[in-house]
Amino acid sequence: MLEVLGFWLDRGVDGFRLDAVNTLFEDASLRDNPLLPEPLLTLTGVDSQQLLYTRGLPELHDVLRRVRAFVERRRPEAILISEAYVGSAEQLTAFYGADDEMHLPFNFFLAQVAARDAAAMKEAIEKVDGASGGRWPSLVLSNHDIDRACDRFAGNDDPDAVARLLATMLLTLRGTPFIYYGEEIAMRTDPPRSIDEVRDPVGRRFWPSYKGRDGVRRPMQWSSTPGAGFTRGTPWLPLSVDSGARNVDAQHADPASILGYYRSLLRLRRDNPALASGVYEGLDQRPGILAYARTNSGQRLVVVLNFTSEVREMAGLPIDASAATVLLGTHRAAGDSVSVQPLRLRPLESLILQE
Repeated sequence: MLEVLGFWLDRGVDGFRLDAVNTLFEDASLRDNPLLPEPLLTLTGVDSQQLLYTRGLPELHDVLRRVRAFVERRRPEAILISEAYVGSAEQLTAFYGADDEMHLPFNFFLAQVAARDAAAMKEAIEKVDGASGGRWPSLVLSNHDIDRACDRFAGNDDPDAVARLLATMLLTLRGTPFIYYGEEIAMRTDPPRSIDEVRDPVGRRFWPSYKGRDGVRRPMQWSSTPGAGFTRGTPWLPLSVDSGARNVDAQHADPASILGYYRSLLRLRRDNPALASGVYEGLDQRPGILAYARTNSGQRLVVVLNFTSEVREMAGLPIDASAATVLLGTHRAAGDSVSVQPLRLRPLESLILQE
């Protein structure tokens, strides 16, 4: 395994994502995992076993330390990212080791929040932030195993509006955000319509109770051309039904598009030290509202997100003035002055504020 890593490091790769790394070892006696009484539908698919003998075995962390030491000798600037679904924030942060294992363990706790619930999201954020002990976390809302976040959290609301709300959160929290391809144009989950369309073996095995992961793995939608700018051939999975209208070309020149909003968020994050590297401070909870501050070297920004489809108010923000300046928002223009005592939020509105 180390020789494989060395092969790619010598060719200049920037790092590795270690997929399902907590299943690296199996029980030395090759015992079978006990079967669950019934297959269990989960966020990531179907569980049919209790993974006693194939997940999180004691040998794992010694090997991760060896991998980290090897990579640092060969290419010190390379990064190691671990992918593992775990049960607690403490189990997640164990993958840092004593800063001698992974640089960034994938944090799936935001993705595992069951619904668009500000209080549950705050709890997930603060459990990981607290358990990390000041180390740098990762931020994940979507990936190739789960329905896209704008669908999962939309409920009866517009997924595009939810996509903007979630983008604000993802790109203003402390940590490294991972954007799953298509998230930046609010690609939708487009599940197969019949078992004949299914390529995912798990989807074929458990159809129709679980339709597999093909719906979130369709080609990236670059343009409205026949292959969506992804291919001139026949892709492994067909294009999504909305690829002709929802694509990068269609959103590229429109600053009001979801892609335009992502770009504005990324510019603000890059240029603002509080967002780039500041500490996280959770603010008092109000029903349906997630609010937090990011602080760096005396600069403090306040992020307020209305997770509901109703108008909500929030008082008591840590802003001394009666009004604040909008740095970026989903419903107001950058540079606008907004009253904050109290702050009145429109449905699914998000704001990044500075005194």
